[in-house]
Amino acid sequence: MKVTVRADGGSEIGYGHLMRTSTILRTIGRIVDLDVRYLVRSWCDTAPIEEAGWSVEVVEDDSWIDEVIPDAGPLLIDSYETTVEQLDRLRGTGAMVVMLEDGQRLDRYPVDLLIDSAPGASKLAYQGEVATLFALGVQYLPLRREFLTLDRLDTLRERTPHILLTFGGSDPDDLSSRLLPMVERMEGVGRITVVLGPGYQGRVSPSDAGGRVVILRNVNRMAELMQDADLAISAAGGTALELAYVGVPTLLLPLTRDQEPIATALVEAGASRMLSFAKGEGETVAEQIGNILKDRDARLAMNRAGRTLVDGRGAERIAHLMLDQWRGRM
Repeated sequence: MKVTVRADGGSEIGYGHLMRTSTILRTIGRIVDLDVRYLVRSWCDTAPIEEAGWSVEVVEDDSWIDEVIPDAGPLLIDSYETTVEQLDRLRGTGAMVVMLEDGQRLDRYPVDLLIDSAPGASKLAYQGEVATLFALGVQYLPLRREFLTLDRLDTLRERTPHILLTFGGSDPDDLSSRLLPMVERMEGVGRITVVLGPGYQGRVSPSDAGGRVVILRNVNRMAELMQDADLAISAAGGTALELAYVGVPTLLLPLTRDQEPIATALVEAGASRMLSFAKGEGETVAEQIGNILKDRDARLAMNRAGRTLVDGRGAERIAHLMLDQWRGRM
């Protein structure tokens, strides 16, 4: 089966769109043979796509829409550039359109399948066509395969807590450099692992490692690092949901507006807490981190709530929905 993907990733917008589309594609690829083509902007970091062995085509305008061949296979879209007008044009081609979304950005979604895997997405007033299928909620989270073979944390370890700092593929606000010195100065903290994404351009470097501090960049064993953490301080995108699945108590710092609903839902579910720089900058942040480190009962409750919230079968559910819809057209 051929699948065309419209998505981008890089230091400016992060790598979440590329990661979750690739997770879905790999899951489908374990069921049927796939021929994948990505349509990207010229600034997109195509390394993750090419490493997967998929083809890449650069598109700088929307002329590709008029070249879509309906019978060539599904079109998977994961891009905030997408507009209602573009979706209407695609629908006019007769193509099967599957769209990944983070919150209700558009007035309507003229697509075949709309996926929003954020907790609470089912409460949003999404509008589509009569035949549009909506897959809403964390049960559709496309979790990477490395997590599915992992033993989740069913309790807390009896040790000095290890802390994981991770702020996405690019960390545009350089939260890593703001929080690392603060956490290093804290008492009652064991190893501190800082994960820098491929698009990171901030002030933290491998030379900052030493003692309790481990600096890693562009890692391919994120599930293992999460499993070894007793507390995480993280952005509130897909990584936050992965942390919940593993059972890691997490303090969240949303980096963008689309991450705010995820953070709010995780907090409401009891799986995370929000970390705020609003009052007094570092001093108050240090107090918030210190308070949760001292409160074992609160961290245990977060562990249990996260594992209950995310079951890890989202990519499988999406794969079967896409395949069923495509087969229904044949």
